[in-house]
Amino acid sequence: MKCMIWFSSLILVLGVAAQEEISRQLWNTEFIGKRPPGTGSAAKPNYRPAASANATAPSASPGEATVLGLTLWRVRPPRPADTAGTRLLVLESSSNNASEQVPERMGIDMVLSEGDRVRLSIEAATRGYLYIIDREQYSDGTMSDPYVIYPNRLTRFEGNLLGPGRLIEIPNRDDRPNVFTLRASRPGQTAEVLSVLITPKPLAEVKVGSQPMRLDPELYKGWEKQWAGKAERFDLEGGTGQVWTAQEQQAGAGNGGTLTQSDVPPENLYRINSRLGSPVLLEVPLQFKK
Repeated sequence: MKCMIWFSSLILVLGVAAQEEISRQLWNTEFIGKRPPGTGSAAKPNYRPAASANATAPSASPGEATVLGLTLWRVRPPRPADTAGTRLLVLESSSNNASEQVPERMGIDMVLSEGDRVRLSIEAATRGYLYIIDREQYSDGTMSDPYVIYPNRLTRFEGNLLGPGRLIEIPNRDDRPNVFTLRASRPGQTAEVLSVLITPKPLAEVKVGSQPMRLDPELYKGWEKQWAGKAERFDLEGGTGQVWTAQEQQAGAGNGGTLTQSDVPPENLYRINSRLGSPVLLEVPLQFKK
């Protein structure tokens, strides 16, 4: 019995050590370490494999994976403890309707209710051009046609180019509306599926306009087949419920600011098995309550 307890304890210790090594590798060499140096101490966040993940270690060696940082924000009314620097001016479709709201981090697996307002911020450890494709998912397993919702005509002057420390917000802060309000477009809708696509050069097939661009479903299927690599997700410990920081607010404003190694890290890191410099496609479902 003592031998069994000792063996079980050894497995637990080794498992914790492996997770700590994964976390160190992610923040030190593969993501946070790629950001510009900051004025303070470098952040040392603790990441854990997502609860749904089976793997206990990355499946790709450094240099063989693209690492993306995503944070999902639920936008809520301000509370007395919230400071002015954490607030977002939420723009409605009508130019005369705007209110101050507070973006708060939420887990990517949290089930959303109809009427919830959400935003997404995205960062990458390598340079590339960002595209966001939206599809609706229904209870019978079918999907709507894909639509490119980013970039659009309001995309900032730097364009849709990602890079270390450069934060891109979806929707754009100047969009009307500048939040996604979760509403089923028809009975039986169970999720909104956002596809995050990063390419080494701009896509000739995507034409930016004033309205979302419908993609040929067969074209999207081809991209999915070529570029959707195996992805592992790692979640930041203690991040859920934290509000927007002043540094995130400034970096996402489009005035040239970037996040540094001493600033807060993303809520979720995705490690996608692909050669650096190759296009990558990651599907992020936002689940509705049934």
